[in-house]
Amino acid sequence: MTTALRIHGLDCPDEAAELRAALQSRAGISQLSFDVLRGLMFVEHDESRISHEELIAAVAQIGMHAEAWHKDREKETDDGETRRRGRMWLTMLSGVLLVAAFAVHVALAGWAAAFGEDSSRPPGIVIALNLLATVLGVRLVVPKAWSSLRRARLDMNVLMLAAIAGAIGLGEFSEAATVAFLFALSLVMESWSISRARRAVEALMQLAPETACVLQPDGTETILPASEVSVGSTLVVRPGDKFPLDGRVARGETTVNQAPITGESLPVVKRPGDEVFAGTINQDGTVEVLVAKVADDSMLARIVRLVADAQRKRSPAEQ
Repeated sequence: MTTALRIHGLDCPDEAAELRAALQSRAGISQLSFDVLRGLMFVEHDESRISHEELIAAVAQIGMHAEAWHKDREKETDDGETRRRGRMWLTMLSGVLLVAAFAVHVALAGWAAAFGEDSSRPPGIVIALNLLATVLGVRLVVPKAWSSLRRARLDMNVLMLAAIAGAIGLGEFSEAATVAFLFALSLVMESWSISRARRAVEALMQLAPETACVLQPDGTETILPASEVSVGSTLVVRPGDKFPLDGRVARGETTVNQAPITGESLPVVKRPGDEVFAGTINQDGTVEVLVAKVADDSMLARIVRLVADAQRKRSPAEQ
């Protein structure tokens, strides 16, 4: 069977690789796939050998939180904004302390030179500022590095931690702080790019209405969830409403604002036989639309899938 889990903290391919390394070798798991854009992990497994609860527990062992995901919860909002904001503030504070350490060092070096004192060794306050900047910057790396070390796996996080520790061991505190800050900044920027893509997908998904007005054979109208409307049903779409599904105009004439889907700047006239897309806006007249595609196969749904696939299939260089 295939189990879909929402992983809180799945913000970049590094976390997907970490999950794969931790879970792939477990008995009962045959395949893992990830949708980083939506923060989802799909596990093909033998439920008799590893249960749903055991999968969640296995994810918790590497410091992430997992919960069951269902398709009807597709439109729930991204819940990692607080975590990303905390990362950003830690990184910004690390950068401020790094700049402050440099400024203090320059000022004190000039003071020492003016009075003929030895300025070869950095003052204690400069070392303290650099160490504090390092601690704040490396705060994002240590949990991932520790998780990798526990599995005897050398990744970028372990290498960066080794570089920072080596710089401190050599007494190069400013270099350690600089490496920690720049790496933390790269993690924040990657997380921000994922968050931005998620918000774009959520905005796309909200274009199509969740309900549709279905015309019954006896002439009555029934409001149904758009996901439950089948191909061949007839929808009634009034002026100002959005088309809930892809289809063709069966009766009536109107103009449609297709900018949300096609980008066209001017409304398009629609007559019987013309195609309409979910998420576009009916402007003038009431029309009856014969449904041609279910909600999961609409043009809007395919656009959302293409955006997610583009994010998931980035080349290693682009990542």
